[in-house]
Amino acid sequence: MFQNFFSKAGAVEPYKAYSAEHFILICICGILIIFALWKYRKADRKTVLSITRWCAIALWILEIIKIVFNLLIGNANNPNTYIPLYFCSIPLYGLIMCGWGKGLLKRNGEVFMIVGGMVGGIGYILSPNTSAGLYQAFHFITVQSFILHGIMVFLSLLYIITGYYRLVKDDVKFYGATVLIMCIVAYIVNCFLGSNLMFVSRNFPGTPIEILYNVSPKAFPFLITFIQVLPPFVVVYGLIAGMQKLFSVIGMNREAGKKEKQKKEKVY
Repeated sequence: MFQNFFSKAGAVEPYKAYSAEHFILICICGILIIFALWKYRKADRKTVLSITRWCAIALWILEIIKIVFNLLIGNANNPNTYIPLYFCSIPLYGLIMCGWGKGLLKRNGEVFMIVGGMVGGIGYILSPNTSAGLYQAFHFITVQSFILHGIMVFLSLLYIITGYYRLVKDDVKFYGATVLIMCIVAYIVNCFLGSNLMFVSRNFPGTPIEILYNVSPKAFPFLITFIQVLPPFVVVYGLIAGMQKLFSVIGMNREAGKKEKQKKEKVY
């Protein structure tokens, strides 16, 4: 089993998306996220900051190993495999901003971790297109990918549950600016290296990106950039606002129920 942990793509039969192996990976990831959230649900700001920093260090170590691995197996001519310039690579930089940044830099990182962490993390765990079909379930790239995206989801929910950072409408400019800059940088790099970083330069067949590409190949770079810049924030902000409203209503109903019970007890 371990002898193929760092094998080349295709050396061992890869797992497929939505297969039994994928389902097991989802379950393991989900259980670990739930356990960690339960353990740290009442964590104070100092503890959350410490968790953020340790996660940043761990993920960067894994990312460096991933880069070295791809270079050693002969992927030097394929920048897509080792340059960390994707939507789900942004948390690597966001965690540095969250853990050691100050002021607007720190806020920028926290905003992306909540929005991008949730959208990118859940999206990959449910549809691991960059590992499924290439590597087996128990392979370094697969494990590293699920650890990265699992931590993204964990930190996003941890920040929300503990109140470490409260997302506001004005944060859309921080999130949007971060993703837009990454898309522009990725497009420039793609022009020089022929890569498809941030998926902004060409189609990615077999994924939902293909649907967008087929709408208008010429306008694709603008469409894919827009899709990454605005909708994720709208969705996450809307979900958080909706859940807060729901919990508020539940809390008000409970409070009303307690008062009604107290009134009845006084009568009797």
